[in-house]
Amino acid sequence: METLSPEIVEDLRRGRGTYERKIAVCASGAHLPAADRAEILAILAVDSDETIAERAKEAILALPIEYFLEALQRQQALEPLFDFAARNLAVKPAVCNALIDNKACDGDHLAPAARHFSTSNVQTLMDDLDRVSASPALAVALVNTTSVTTEQKHLLHELLSEAHIDEAVLAEAVAEAEPDAVRRQTLLQRLAKMTVAQRVQFAIKGVRRHDAR
Repeated sequence: METLSPEIVEDLRRGRGTYERKIAVCASGAHLPAADRAEILAILAVDSDETIAERAKEAILALPIEYFLEALQRQQALEPLFDFAARNLAVKPAVCNALIDNKACDGDHLAPAARHFSTSNVQTLMDDLDRVSASPALAVALVNTTSVTTEQKHLLHELLSEAHIDEAVLAEAVAEAEPDAVRRQTLLQRLAKMTVAQRVQFAIKGVRRHDAR
């Protein structure tokens, strides 16, 4: 069997390639490295040709999960792989970890896997609020997980409801954080450079400290 050139492999990764080559990948792997085959099969599983899609799904069942983990860890991994893994493989904790650890996997592709996230998975994402705030779908999915804490849920609701931080709330948080007028001005200048997610987090933490008194 022919060894596929990098150009042909890339075509297959992009869902292109001849019918015969796609079938070869499903049937025998076509001399592909394990991670490449796993990724290509995930892409072929949603091929427009029903025969190829079914063959790919059957082939996937025989693959060790380690092949997909290797593919998910690559920075050049493609969105269809993330989508397939999130929807079909996320019951495996290692797959959830790999999806979250790969920064190329955006929030929209993480969302379908959220119901399988552990407490530590949720915390990892909450520590990266820019990623969560960029994807309302992920924020909604996290709110509805059983692993989310009350505090995290509150923050997620704020992210979803506040396209822009209410200036009165922000001012209150700044005043609570820094009573000194000069230092407060410096803090306001810093806030002006923050992302929306950072401003939400600051406002909530500031108001909570105030409410706790």
